[in-house]
Amino acid sequence: MILIIDNTQRKFRTEIRKRFLSDNIPCVVADLSQYDEFLPAPFTVVTERYLLDEVAYLAGMHNQAPICLHEDVRDMYTYILNAFQEHFGDIFGTNKISRVLTKNGDVLFCGKPLYLTKSEARILNMLKYAPTDPVTREKVYYSKEQLAAYCMTDGRSAAGAVAVHICNMNQKANKIAGFDIVECKRYLGYRLHVF
Repeated sequence: MILIIDNTQRKFRTEIRKRFLSDNIPCVVADLSQYDEFLPAPFTVVTERYLLDEVAYLAGMHNQAPICLHEDVRDMYTYILNAFQEHFGDIFGTNKISRVLTKNGDVLFCGKPLYLTKSEARILNMLKYAPTDPVTREKVYYSKEQLAAYCMTDGRSAAGAVAVHICNMNQKANKIAGFDIVECKRYLGYRLHVF
């Protein structure tokens, strides 16, 4: 959901990502040479001004213009979170998309609680706020590799686990409402089920 492009301080980047993931916010940190592998992303943050020109065009095709942080920002986590909420509103409060309601950290599906693990909650957040394709006007599909990179603590090595988590989420949703919460399409990937 949040793509951070940063060419410096690998340890600092890892700390930022862990903090987002611990709050169930899908996030990936990439350097300039690999960031396009993680697009489309609803929200892009560039941490250094000189990177902005190279990133702006490609990232802007998938979301609004990326936000550039000043190099001297001390508490980057809070700054990114505030910028994200300014852009999308308070997604961690109450929002209704399809039949999924997130309220104070709890997920309701068709009005009933959907008990998700932390990894499942991150995947759901990623799919809920996926960008819309400008041509088809539908939410984009994410591959399991993209979902693993954003949502799993092991990164891309956890791509196989994504399919298992989505299967578990669909089983839980089926027990509640009789249909899946996540749509799976071969060769395209995953997106939140449209009702």
